[in-house]
Amino acid sequence: METATPSSALSIGLRYVIAFARHTMHTLISLQAAVEVEPLTPTNPELAQTISAMKARGIEMVYGRWLIEGAPRILLIDTKTGYRWLDEWKTDLWNTAGIPTPHGDDETNEAVVFGYLVAWFLGEVLNLLHQMRSVLTGCSLYLTSEGRLS
Repeated sequence: METATPSSALSIGLRYVIAFARHTMHTLISLQAAVEVEPLTPTNPELAQTISAMKARGIEMVYGRWLIEGAPRILLIDTKTGYRWLDEWKTDLWNTAGIPTPHGDDETNEAVVFGYLVAWFLGEVLNLLHQMRSVLTGCSLYLTSEGRLS
């Protein structure tokens, strides 16, 4: 993702680029954010409200500028803070799409939680906008590959 982001930021514009990155431990978010991300306060009110609402529900996240070429905005989501809904989301995945998820498979669990947190986040933002908009999301190639193989 780091190699594709600069060209996306250039062609789309920084105000439209948000990169979602999965980080599995709170300490990893803190350490990586301190080195790789300049924390920012979102200027977009819908984005700020969504982050605040999700944090109020216990989802840890860091918003800022990713310190790579193009300096896109990034939202680091601590997926471990969403695991309290894992069983509900796995059940939903089975009931709506017939996709089984093995019990105790950490990679599958991570993909499920990450996917549902991103969907929750995007749903909140779009709901606050009160209109349909195009949304561009960039997700880790690791999770994308896992999704194709599962």
